[in-house]
Amino acid sequence: GTPTEIAKQGYAASDGIGGKLQAATRARGLIARCNDTGIAFAPPLVITAREVDFLVNAVSESIREVLGQYIYQSTRRRPMVLSVITML
Repeated sequence: GTPTEIAKQGYAASDGIGGKLQAATRARGLIARCNDTGIAFAPPLVITAREVDFLVNAVSESIREVLGQYIYQSTRRRPMVLSVITML
């Protein structure tokens, strides 16, 4: 399927992706709401370029940490995971 179709399939709740992503972002000092379909954060209205860099790095490192295993374990999801990591 296309990356959009793959993304809509999501991960099994038993994988606990949302909880793992939330723990990974918090370990990096970023408070984010993570579930099995996305990541949400609310940066301040006044944010510096340095803070944006921190936020993007924390999210991308967390995605790599948590979803990296799925790149190799699931060919069904591989295109979407790789495109998300590449974008960040």
